[in-house]
Amino acid sequence: MKNTIFFLDYTNINRGASDLNCEIDYEHLKNYMAYGRNLIDAYCYVPLDPRNEHKYDRDIKALQQAGYLVTTKLGKYAGETYKCNFDVEMTIDIMRMAHLIKPNIIVLASGDIDFVPLISELRKMGIRVEVAAFHNTISQELILNSSGYINLNQYLEEMSNENENQEQELPNTTVEPTTEPVQQSENENSTNQSVNDIPTEQLETLVNEMQNNGHEEMTIPNFETFILVKNGTQTATTKNENDIVTELMINGEEYFICQKAN
Repeated sequence: MKNTIFFLDYTNINRGASDLNCEIDYEHLKNYMAYGRNLIDAYCYVPLDPRNEHKYDRDIKALQQAGYLVTTKLGKYAGETYKCNFDVEMTIDIMRMAHLIKPNIIVLASGDIDFVPLISELRKMGIRVEVAAFHNTISQELILNSSGYINLNQYLEEMSNENENQEQELPNTTVEPTTEPVQQSENENSTNQSVNDIPTEQLETLVNEMQNNGHEEMTIPNFETFILVKNGTQTATTKNENDIVTELMINGEEYFICQKAN
């Protein structure tokens, strides 16, 4: 079996999945890359938002439990957002492992064109370098310079088909309810609504609509007790801490989800 090391550019891959409104099981992804090979180790690189350093604590813990050695780096402010470039750290680690471990294969999950010189150097050392990324996040030059390309769009499609097949094979053990469900009034539904129930893709669609129409705030459909407000706007300045339920980054900009005034 070929000795293999897996390196994951978390931001690049996570952004690609987010653009497709998909979530990745990173433990499954690691095992997928290691199939039929001897996986020596898996490394993951996660940038930290300087405005909220603990935002990805849960994600980092999940990655560690999935078997990744996680490296973090605090980003730097860049206007209303932040930047965090991991190219140098990843290149140093990959070259170090290439010299110390001398693996047969290195799988690099990233579509960043800046890794082209690194890939060329590794191949000159006799190491097979495979890049894994989504079509919307990878440079064609990266594909051409690598030993092989793992299409993550195809990976997600395979996983979806696999899950559908598993569901079809499960016996139908669902028991039909014998009583009619209790209907809640609109007020009761509103009271039970939670920001955690709002789909990410719905928020992203709403942000696009706000940007296209120049709106500073919009009511969230199906969650009418909440409104989405863009930070830094005149509307945002009228909100106090009690109004704001949570803060989040969408498409590189900061937004508030606020309780709608009665």
